Amino acid sequence: MMRFVRKINFILTIFSIIGLAIACTGEELTNLRGNNETQIAESTTEPAWPGPVVGTNTTPPPAAPSSPTLPEAPTPTFPASPRLNGERVGIQLVLHQSDEDWAQSMLQVERLGIRWIKLQLAWDYLQASGPEEWGENFKRVELHLQDARRRGFKILVSLARAPNWARNTSVEQGPPQDPATLANFLHFLYSRGIGPLIDAFEIWNEPNLMREWSGRPINGAEYMHYFAAAYEAIRHHSSTAIIITAGLSPVAELPHARDDRNFLREMYAAGLANYRDIAVGIHPYGWANPPDARCCSPGPERGWDEHPHFFFLDTLNEYRAIMNFYGHGDVSFWVTEFGWATWEDLWGEAPQAWMSYNSLARQAEYTLRALQIGEQRADVALMILWNLNFGAKEINIDQRDERAAYSLIIPAEYIERPVYWKLREAFTGCIVWDCP
Repeated sequence: MMRFVRKINFILTIFSIIGLAIACTGEELTNLRGNNETQIAESTTEPAWPGPVVGTNTTPPPAAPSSPTLPEAPTPTFPASPRLNGERVGIQLVLHQSDEDWAQSMLQVERLGIRWIKLQLAWDYLQASGPEEWGENFKRVELHLQDARRRGFKILVSLARAPNWARNTSVEQGPPQDPATLANFLHFLYSRGIGPLIDAFEIWNEPNLMREWSGRPINGAEYMHYFAAAYEAIRHHSSTAIIITAGLSPVAELPHARDDRNFLREMYAAGLANYRDIAVGIHPYGWANPPDARCCSPGPERGWDEHPHFFFLDTLNEYRAIMNFYGHGDVSFWVTEFGWATWEDLWGEAPQAWMSYNSLARQAEYTLRALQIGEQRADVALMILWNLNFGAKEINIDQRDERAAYSLIIPAEYIERPVYWKLREAFTGCIVWDCP
């Protein structure tokens, strides 16, 4: 009965929102942007998570006006989803959740028909008291990883949030004081049997933001000390594990952030091109701009469209140009986060004004078109959608948590949004009213 209700909810939503234009080869919807994870605990057992780009704890990009003028909605249409290859696609989901919620999450991902999942290891949640801690939180992570492997998923893990005992400050989140401490944590993961369960490692999350890199200088050369230590530790145990540089937040120079393009150049100046058996992580968020739009024709009443950082395709192309310049042209991207946020079906005021520019239909349209672009590019090895279920708790919406705007699953018995069903159709061919 509940699945029937979910399908009816989806179908009614589709007929009440802006029509999709998935094929989107000529006509583009223009003038639109955003991004996510703020520090709000989802349950008593789950750690809080900071967001990828714009959140209440960081300086945002230039603001849009408080009362944006939205474009007139076209006549609703509902074309079929393009067929996509799920082998090159994954999704990030909550790792630290109850066994029951984990099983529900796994079922939802299995039905999507994709191959990869991404999980973020909150190091401070796992080893709050010291480097040898192996408690219940760690044991539950082990069980969840084992379950994902049994189900046939490949696993990407992002390392983040060093515990306070390893840092020189307790302000915000950041890396350990000594890169060797990060290497020791990786050795510990392998010694406990967790390392071999992981197919790919992303070495930190958005270190060009103060809230993710507090306590250490925010520049690419400093980050490379940590990348080098982590690389050597992983290669000590595995010659086949995929090692990925941290996806950077697409942001300009701000008091608490380093421009991601400049940060990447600093990484190359510090020797990144010497690593040939790696991938470069990238977070090409699009805010409210279509994925194949290019900068810049800013709208006078919109904002978040006046700089290349706000555009999915510009970020991909500018990173590729930097990589080619430094002799890394044969190295692939791993899109370790991307997505479009909407607050249309959620209560209260949207956390960021640009989220009101995206409808549920546009969220689905832009997501599928971005996946098409990635599939057509030889330099994109994998794309990880942000996110499955970081908006599945009502408290996240009550507190205007930006993660909920990106989430494929929302409260009310974990209802799937239209983007979920359109993705399922694209990967499996299962249309909403025919899906089991």
